[in-house]
Amino acid sequence: MAPSNQVSTLGATPELSSTATAEPSGTTMPAPSTKPSAGKPTSSKKPTQPVEAQVSAECATKKCIALTFDDGPGEQTAKLLDILNSRGAHATFFLLGQNAKRLPDNVKLIANTPGMEIANHSWSHPNLRTRSSQKVKWQLAKTNEVLEQLSGQKVTLHRPPYGSHNKRIDKLVGAQGMSVIMWDVDTLDWKHRNTATNVKKAVSGAKAGNIILMHSIHAPSVAAVPKIVDQLQAKGFTLVTVTELLGPTKPGQTYFNGGGPK
Repeated sequence: MAPSNQVSTLGATPELSSTATAEPSGTTMPAPSTKPSAGKPTSSKKPTQPVEAQVSAECATKKCIALTFDDGPGEQTAKLLDILNSRGAHATFFLLGQNAKRLPDNVKLIANTPGMEIANHSWSHPNLRTRSSQKVKWQLAKTNEVLEQLSGQKVTLHRPPYGSHNKRIDKLVGAQGMSVIMWDVDTLDWKHRNTATNVKKAVSGAKAGNIILMHSIHAPSVAAVPKIVDQLQAKGFTLVTVTELLGPTKPGQTYFNGGGPK
């Protein structure tokens, strides 16, 4: 179900703020020696410890899995929503602010489709660990401004690009009222762009509480969703949003998965 903590009334596409859409000038932190991967989250020397999720009431009695889609909205958004909605599957969309501004109607479409949740994935997909705190704050706040204006939903979840975060980033995320949502199943769909492989990686070894990472901007990824949903549902899983899976989350804390019956 769509989150109920709304901040405005849905209707005609609102005018977006006229504030600048470029990162503020400031010191950029040194880049890491290796490029982070969506499949292998980057961590600091003392990685942030994940929090044991308080499973939602529904998922305490059902085998729940959260499907999540990064990097949208894109040209595949409407098709993906039709696939999910026709099967009664819920999902969480971690959206980029720059794409939301480019395709505002697609953000509204997600918000108005039952069972879909909107979340923050930064403005332009930088490695936040290489950005100054000022720039990280801007990436988070500007994205939330656009998403909340377009959707009428309060944004409470953030996924760092490349999975790259540390205690500094988590604190900045928490200061804006969001928790950090990672994943425990990575389809690597951005890398292999193969529908059959996407299905296998998402379904093989599926367990209650999984958070599955996919991307909504690649055609092979969207093409895999019907089989992924059908096969998971045939195994008795209920597909839910991250919030439906975890229940209330704590700002600034990191979550990789939820619990539930085995």
